[in-house]
Amino acid sequence: MTLSETLRTTITSARRAWSFEELTQAHPAMNRASMHTALRELVEAGEVARTNVPTSKGRSIPYWRHPSIAVNGGSAFDPSAPSRRLKYTAATVAEFVALLPATTATIATALGITSRQVEAVSRRTHAVNIRGVWHPRGTENKAQGSRHMDRDGIDNDSGQQFVAFVASTVTFECTRRGLRLTDAECYDSHLNAECRMKGAPAQCRGCPRGQEQRVEYARGA
Repeated sequence: MTLSETLRTTITSARRAWSFEELTQAHPAMNRASMHTALRELVEAGEVARTNVPTSKGRSIPYWRHPSIAVNGGSAFDPSAPSRRLKYTAATVAEFVALLPATTATIATALGITSRQVEAVSRRTHAVNIRGVWHPRGTENKAQGSRHMDRDGIDNDSGQQFVAFVASTVTFECTRRGLRLTDAECYDSHLNAECRMKGAPAQCRGCPRGQEQRVEYARGA
């Protein structure tokens, strides 16, 4: 492999730009003058591209990169900076799905990407964001399917709670029947008697205490 071929292979092996110092560190045995000549020939042949990046001191540093790598906000010239246009691989998508459920911050930290890139990957996986947490596709359907709708279209799982009433065990002496009854028994017997239901105690018809029980029940007492 010639010197030019070696440099071309090094430059195109990673999707970033290389400074001359980086190339000399990668190939310490190469002659620096010969490297400059080989780089100039590669640029003239269109096999690599050269870009002069200005520094804060008013100077510029030449970088060499593959022609297909666009100048992307300087990230091509800074290996530690995340590219704005990340090419997501199947592995990236798989790692994203494996982290779910998780927040945007958690995913960004685990994958080393930005919050905007998290949203871009989520579109690839069709993940859904529920109250700030990413979930696998289909989670929202399961959440909706767990809610029970009755025939009238009323959501019975809307978070409503019903109060369970427990009948009082306190009894009183019923003078009409000569028995000790609870208020619940008095109410039921009086109501059945007023409705002339079969088997209802006749003594309970017109009972003022039973009538009082019905009035209190109607008022919600």
